[in-house]
Amino acid sequence: MLASKDVGLWYPGVGTAMLVLDMEKQTVLLGKRKGGVGAGMWCPPGGRAEHNEDLMICARRETTEDAGIEVVGQIVRGPYTEDRNRPDKYHWITAFFAARAYRGEVRVCESEKCEKWDWFKWNELPTPLFYPMHNLLALGYDPFKAFSVSQHELSYFKPCQFGDGGYFHADGADRVVCSCGWQSAAVQRDKSALVALWKVHRDSSPA
Repeated sequence: MLASKDVGLWYPGVGTAMLVLDMEKQTVLLGKRKGGVGAGMWCPPGGRAEHNEDLMICARRETTEDAGIEVVGQIVRGPYTEDRNRPDKYHWITAFFAARAYRGEVRVCESEKCEKWDWFKWNELPTPLFYPMHNLLALGYDPFKAFSVSQHELSYFKPCQFGDGGYFHADGADRVVCSCGWQSAAVQRDKSALVALWKVHRDSSPA
């Protein structure tokens, strides 16, 4: 039987990373790794998924454990990276998520693993980056584009009465997506049509 220490060495490990964004300053939170694998490299909060753990829940949990903050509001599922043929011989699959709101103050919670946290412009990231983050950039992903709808546009929509806090967003002003899992089936360029679709969903949700 393989032990937990074998994860990533004898078989691929599965982990998550949370890109915590400051939309006003257009910066992302990164920590400088300390001790062990990737020491001196920069990466977002994240870590290994537990058995049967939902990946988004894992990303939220790891963010709290790493940086002392609780991610709230909308969370966007980003791409994943497959980090193979690394100098350290590890093989990890990392699922990325992005969030733009949190509660609490950023702090170093695991001083044996993290030297410090800091905020960086997406086009001015520090080096060296930890392998998953490096490979994410190679994909051309920009988490800020996932939140392309303005707060003024969001004000057209009122919270759903069920789901995780009733968060929602208009994805590129093309469709409405709710945290409960509902989304408009058809792509709509017309904002009035989006509003109409959202009202039907909102009014049909249980009180």
